[in-house]
Amino acid sequence: MTADYIASQWATLCRSARSNASRLSQGASRTAAELMQTELGRFCQIEPPLDKDSLESAYTQRMALSARLTAISRADAMAQSHPHAAQEILSRLRDFCQGDLPAGSDAFLDMQLRNIELTKAVSDVCSVRRTA
Repeated sequence: MTADYIASQWATLCRSARSNASRLSQGASRTAAELMQTELGRFCQIEPPLDKDSLESAYTQRMALSARLTAISRADAMAQSHPHAAQEILSRLRDFCQGDLPAGSDAFLDMQLRNIELTKAVSDVCSVRRTA
């Protein structure tokens, strides 16, 4: 891989991330939009890749960013639909977004498991609060 190719791929990843964040933040609450911008900022501040291995890490981090942005959007939609549970949902969402974007496949899978746990927790919070 040439340096020009790696640089063009990084630029494409950043453009794609910005577009994804912009699209998902439309209609989002202020809190969710701010979380999305924070996550986007984390991604765009990653050291640009210089070789094949760091480019692969950047691809993994871009997938992780997409998963986090989607989780934020999904949880925000639930918070808007269930205002009685909004504070708890947003608290769990902030906890989920702590830490750097995973650069390796094992860490990415761990994050995805936490994403599934977040989805279940948000669903449970909405159900419990509705029936309580």
